Amino acid sequence: MADPTWLEQVAAAKRRAVQLRAEETTVAVTPAQWQHFQNLLIESKFDSLPACQPNPGWLDGARWLLEAHQASGYHMAARHNPGENDRFRKVCEYLIDLSSVRHEERY
Repeated sequence: MADPTWLEQVAAAKRRAVQLRAEETTVAVTPAQWQHFQNLLIESKFDSLPACQPNPGWLDGARWLLEAHQASGYHMAARHNPGENDRFRKVCEYLIDLSSVRHEERY
């Protein structure tokens, strides 16, 4: 009980969540950025990824979701905390890096 690190973790866990204001932004991308994104989608085999991979026991809500509306139709894939080298994560991170939330914590 006297460990300051442990006490700090307990206090942080009991803090109320900070409500973030919803903000919609539009970011123009260059043709080169668009082509790079398309290449990442192909490399990740996004079109053939199953919509979800159930992971019983994961309760922290760290879910990554990517949706695509293309001429061939609609497809989505959701993953719980994909690994740093996961191709699906690389596609998502590229979009995050182009966005206004690029400095937010990722997990």
